[in-house]
Amino acid sequence: MKKIILIILILVGVGFLVRILLPSFVTPRQVTNEGYVANALHNIISFQAIFKKQDRDKDGKKDYAQNIGELCKSGLLSSDLASGKWHGYYFVVVGKDGNGKKWHATASPIKPGITGYKYFYVDETGVIRFEKDKPATKDNPPVD
Repeated sequence: MKKIILIILILVGVGFLVRILLPSFVTPRQVTNEGYVANALHNIISFQAIFKKQDRDKDGKKDYAQNIGELCKSGLLSSDLASGKWHGYYFVVVGKDGNGKKWHATASPIKPGITGYKYFYVDETGVIRFEKDKPATKDNPPVD
C-alpha cells in the first residue's frame, strides 16, 4: 500500500512539474510563425515607405497607409494579410496622428502560447519590437 501511495505522489509531482514547465517550451511551429511575422512586419515597413513616396492612395498627400486595407488595396501588401490574420497572428496597421505622418503596426498571437508567445510592434521608425506574453509597445526591446 505504501508503494502505491508513493507512486501516486511521484506521478502527481511529475504532473505538477510538467504543467509548470511545459508552457515555457517554444515549439517549432511557434518559431516558424514568429519568423513569418517578423518578415511580414519588415515588408510592412518597406511598403509604408513606398505608399508614402508614390502617393499610392492618390490623394495628393505624401502620407502613410492608415490601415492594412489601404496597403492591400494599393497592391503592395498581399491579399493574404487583408483579413488581418496570417500564420497564427492578428495583424493591425493604425494611423496614429490623423494626418498620415505616423503609423504603427502590431502582430499578436491568435492563440497565445499556442500559435506564438511573442507580440510585435513596429512604427514609422522601422524598428520592430517585441514582448513575450503581452502586447508590445514602442518601449519594448528591438527584435535581434
